[in-house]
Amino acid sequence: MIYYVTGTPVNVTLGRVYEAVDFACNALGLTVETLEVVFSPLPTGACGYADYEEEESHAEIEVSRDLSENETIRTIFHELVHVCQYDRGWLQVGYPQLWNGKPVNDIYSHREHEQEAYSLELFLYEDFTNVRRQVFL
Repeated sequence: MIYYVTGTPVNVTLGRVYEAVDFACNALGLTVETLEVVFSPLPTGACGYADYEEEESHAEIEVSRDLSENETIRTIFHELVHVCQYDRGWLQVGYPQLWNGKPVNDIYSHREHEQEAYSLELFLYEDFTNVRRQVFL
């Protein structure tokens, strides 16, 4: 996989971003050919977005550049879970968005793909921080 970062996060180094992306891509077994990680100002309350182009095997995640380091890493993990969901065909782009072949109409916090993304985001974050602690011990 080839990935690149555009924009600059305010509260986290690019080295840390690369570590997080490498970790999550390996842990999730992502198979997209290219991934773009974009840091930009997002509307208030929005942390990130994921987009996927199946024909080109390309994904893009957009992350708010103003988040704290922990929020940035967790958002990267969260959006990469969505990329994984798209890549495996569980989540489908369109209107309406489809989850396992069924239209997604629930309010945000009740959507199954969001619940899975939040759960895996937390698991990845705990694993990532634990691995980093072990490296420094």
